[in-house]
Amino acid sequence: MAGTGSIVVFANFVSDLAVDLDEGQILTQWAQQAPRKAWLLRAGDVFVTPVPLSREFLRYVYDLTGVPPESVTVVEVPPAGAVPLARAVREAGLVEHVRALAGDRGAALLPTALDASAIAFARDTGLAVHPYPTVERAEAALETTMLLNTKTGFREAAGRLGMRLPAGRMCRRAEAAFTGYVSPLPPSCAHVVGELEEWGTALGLAFDPERGEGVVLYADVPPDGRSWRYAVIAASAGDVDEQEAELAEVFAFEGG
Repeated sequence: MAGTGSIVVFANFVSDLAVDLDEGQILTQWAQQAPRKAWLLRAGDVFVTPVPLSREFLRYVYDLTGVPPESVTVVEVPPAGAVPLARAVREAGLVEHVRALAGDRGAALLPTALDASAIAFARDTGLAVHPYPTVERAEAALETTMLLNTKTGFREAAGRLGMRLPAGRMCRRAEAAFTGYVSPLPPSCAHVVGELEEWGTALGLAFDPERGEGVVLYADVPPDGRSWRYAVIAASAGDVDEQEAELAEVFAFEGG
């Protein structure tokens, strides 16, 4: 986003693109990823989040990114159930607040998911939708976005474009207990969760801005106390493998 004006980072993990808006518990868990969007923040930006961010996590992010804490505004939206974030903002009476913050900074909306409710919210607040030049251009991309959001739609589009894809099988909802990845960590790792940061620092695993290497905790403390999200950053693939192997050994990850 270099060279752009201020951004309203709109963490709408629960959006129109979510296939099953009636799956409330799953979507609530999905929204817990919102704090990771704090890594996009720059001086002058606004962050609209459906879950609270702890002061400790924000301080951790700002210390690594060098963003002055007082230069960013975080708007925490109260829980509203399994509804798109734009609707939750309206129900909480926060539209005018966001409009005022954005208007003061000449900002554009940066949604996690480009959907119809985000487009409508941009219109209501008088914002452009980053990186599109106009709201109308962003709206024109909605059909493609909806298509590519599902594995079936993506495979169909890829087939029409002549892209080679590995063999796969689609399971309708009644046939699937699987949602794409395994999370949280298995119970066998629970005993190490509280020591994640401590061990990371003690081993040279914690991210060092001067070296540009290490482990970054890219989301806040997980609600279940064990589903930590991290990224390993290093100068080469070999160094990444080495650091991740150390993590796996320390925390006794399954398969490590």
